[in-house]
Amino acid sequence: MVRFVRNLKQTNPKAIVDGFEPFQKGIGFPAELESYFNECKLVEFSNNFESFPVLRSIELIMNWKKCFRSFAKGRHYDIVNIHFPMYLERFILDDIKRITNRIVLTPWGSDVYRISNGKRAIVKKIYDCADFVTGAGGRFTQDFMRIYDIPIDKFVKIGIGSETIDYISENKAKLSTEEAKNRLGIGGYYTISCGYNASSAQRHLQIIESIVKVKHMLPKNLMLLFPVTYPQAISYIAELKKTVDYYGLHAMWFDKYMDVSSLFELIMATDLFIHIQTTDANSASLKEYILCEKNCINGSWLKYDDLEEDGVKPFHVVDHLAQLDQVIIDAYKKGAPKISNNTLHVVESLGCKPTSVKWNNFFMNISK
Repeated sequence: MVRFVRNLKQTNPKAIVDGFEPFQKGIGFPAELESYFNECKLVEFSNNFESFPVLRSIELIMNWKKCFRSFAKGRHYDIVNIHFPMYLERFILDDIKRITNRIVLTPWGSDVYRISNGKRAIVKKIYDCADFVTGAGGRFTQDFMRIYDIPIDKFVKIGIGSETIDYISENKAKLSTEEAKNRLGIGGYYTISCGYNASSAQRHLQIIESIVKVKHMLPKNLMLLFPVTYPQAISYIAELKKTVDYYGLHAMWFDKYMDVSSLFELIMATDLFIHIQTTDANSASLKEYILCEKNCINGSWLKYDDLEEDGVKPFHVVDHLAQLDQVIIDAYKKGAPKISNNTLHVVESLGCKPTSVKWNNFFMNISK
């Protein structure tokens, strides 16, 4: 949200953007985000009744409704844009309709894929009432349109945009792989980046086990890179570290916030990126590695039609997890597939700057 709001405001400084945002007790909230809103109401999700899910849900709903009604009193907006639609929005839907002319939904991924059927049925009412639903296209768009039975005339093809893609486009010619490795203190190592966050859905354990099977066929100076900055998953990360130590592997852990320049260094320092998470909402992470022309492995169940317009996949494909060890060796021996200029241009167009122009034009058109 920080990047989305910041780039929208930079594209159109006259835009007035208010925010109504949840945050969880003990985790905090990005102070930077508040600075880009004209007004911002932060609603704290408490940890009360953690052992009693029904009571916790009732408390969340009541607090959410109370806070929104207080915030919305006397307000009217041209557009209400709901990012990451949750079941809680269903219980303030009538209040939202009273203060706006247009409701726009922007699903992100896990809000569609990783919720219960019960909550999905509740969320469907929000999609039914929305005037527009946005998405980047591809497999994720097809899935949420099917799951929520969204008519095609409601859909608007606009992604969130990646600030890292903007940064890569401007800086990739200035930093080599070896220079990036030296900055991280891993010069001379062959590096494999394992997923891009700390969710178990990234299948880190399966990646580790597959690497162990073929370790003798990889360079001896092997270094695994683990970007695990989010979500907070202390016990899971501890399990990963224990597994890595057990197998005697070298690894670097990136568990603190990384700005775009740090992410860029990590990507540039990578020799092979393995992307086999369970589901994917057209994530920008794979595309960021592709833009840096890195050697990548992607699960066949993760579709990127926009990267294959030339009829050539710019990554190695694994069809089943049981094949991952062999695909790792194939990718190591063959190197990165040739990436066309057209594919690189497609990825560059997904940066925050060009995407924010599309968002501004869209908002201006529907607010007339």
